[in-house]
Amino acid sequence: MGGEEYIVVLVTVPSKDVGIEIARSLINNKLAACVNIIDGLKSLF
Repeated sequence: MGGEEYIVVLVTVPSKDVGIEIARSLINNKLAACVNIIDGLKSLF
């Protein structure tokens, strides 16, 4: 590959609507090529 660098960023948000708003902003500003929103995700610590 041509030396590109890729990263994965995981965040939590208070609601699905907030997540969608952030996702749209990231994509519209070309800060992300793809955003996944995972409904019903459970995290255990």
